[in-house]
Amino acid sequence: MRYIFFLFITLLYTSCDNCCDSCSEESKKQFVYDVMHDSYLWADETPILSEQNISEYKDDEALLKTLRHETDRFSYIMTKKDHDDFFEAGISIGFGFYPIYDLEAENIMPILVYPDSPADRAGLKRGDLIESIDGIKILDFYNSETLHKKYFVEDEENLTMTLKLRDQRELTLSKEEFSLKTVLHQSIIEQNSTKIGYLVFQSFIGTSEKELEQSFNIFKEEGITELVLDLRYNGGGYVYIANYLALLIGGDRVQGTIFNQTQYNEKYSHYNEVEYFEQAPQNALNLSRVFIITTDSSCSASELVINALKANSNSVEVIQVGSATCGKPYGMRGKEYCDKVILPVQFRSVNGDGEGDYIDGIAPTCVSSDDYIRDFGNIDEDSLSSALFYIENNQCQKVDRALKSIKRTEILTGFRKMYGIY
Repeated sequence: MRYIFFLFITLLYTSCDNCCDSCSEESKKQFVYDVMHDSYLWADETPILSEQNISEYKDDEALLKTLRHETDRFSYIMTKKDHDDFFEAGISIGFGFYPIYDLEAENIMPILVYPDSPADRAGLKRGDLIESIDGIKILDFYNSETLHKKYFVEDEENLTMTLKLRDQRELTLSKEEFSLKTVLHQSIIEQNSTKIGYLVFQSFIGTSEKELEQSFNIFKEEGITELVLDLRYNGGGYVYIANYLALLIGGDRVQGTIFNQTQYNEKYSHYNEVEYFEQAPQNALNLSRVFIITTDSSCSASELVINALKANSNSVEVIQVGSATCGKPYGMRGKEYCDKVILPVQFRSVNGDGEGDYIDGIAPTCVSSDDYIRDFGNIDEDSLSSALFYIENNQCQKVDRALKSIKRTEILTGFRKMYGIY
């Protein structure tokens, strides 16, 4: 089933098939308005506006923000090119890292760097502290909307920037097209004769299936008996990839059981459906438990994997380590119009037990911090260390230790923030 938990294929449930013939701003706004009153999950609560009211909005994106339900932090609009590049082809134009502001240090920090991206080739690492960009102090970026937009919002393709790091290194990065790797890190940790697979997975996109197949082949061949799946920044993506990942973990234990149930608004409730796990692939691990690392950036399809596996009908124990997830028990289909795609929340998702209203996030079993300073796979990194402690002691590590915490704020917005890519 190749619809996406988070993103677009084709909107089957809207009366606006002949949208935006002129692609004028007014016709685009009207199209967005019509979709939000038709297939949107909360269509019956969407504000009613007159044509004059609609015309007063600057553009379709501004209108969408007004029409969103109070609980909806997720519906948005993106260009069709960005969608097709990212979700289908697995490519992006950018620098290849996920930056955040460290408010105390007044620096920018990459919390992940995509393999073989411009940032990776230049030598940027997770946890580096960027003190200036093109000679401009980071605090000036934080306080200047113009600088922030130029470097982190606008899609200027021919942008080159020089970073000065706290350790005095200078790196020059150019925005380029690069292939996205969704398996950011993979390793096997041996602890007291136990083989533990560790996998950092970022985004459920069309190219992910092959990457996951290769990773689990290695885990299977090496005979791992425990798995730590790191979804801490995974913003979601395709449902069928989430199904495949959960099936690789549970294997025969989940085969034939309910993976997910989708529920639309009352007008389209006849499209409600149940999706099952299919036959387990040969490289499935058939694990009785899995450790999943999460943060408030673990969203959508990431939560779907957790919620599906922990259903009573599936005999897989999910031990969640880190902090609560983002809280998105919803999914989207979408609709192309002009050169854009609108992605409104159009269904809610529940597991085989009918559970799914985790709007405040799915709470962790064991609390740990996101230790940005240490790279993925470092056994001293707090979340990975907490998972390894549980594997050895069959209980959570006590939280009276000082949890590492960085006061941070997001730099990216919209699609790029959701998927942690710049």
